Amino acid sequence: PAQPRQPELAAPTEAPAASERTPSAEEIVERCTDKLRADPTDDENALRLAHALWRLGRHHDLLALLSARLEDARPEGQAELLGLRRATLLALAEACEREGKPGEAELYRSMADG
Repeated sequence: PAQPRQPELAAPTEAPAASERTPSAEEIVERCTDKLRADPTDDENALRLAHALWRLGRHHDLLALLSARLEDARPEGQAELLGLRRATLLALAEACEREGKPGEAELYRSMADG
């Protein structure tokens, strides 16, 4: 016996509304940055911002954010921030090595280890 055919799905005729689509990493960065300016104590928002910056490869911006957050972080949140900071420093070191900047790469590696 023949298998029943699956119904064909029509292609959408219009783009999903802004509220129905997943925001891009750039949009997340913009939104989280605005929220962080309004409430610098929002640790959860700062972490969302950090992860969006990582996805975009904006490691210098991420390092600045993490360094500032570490100064004010509660002890229970420091471990995650330190881990992200170390990963960021190592990513910056690798980028410097690819760009032929061994001195700068070594600086980032020593900061990651220190």
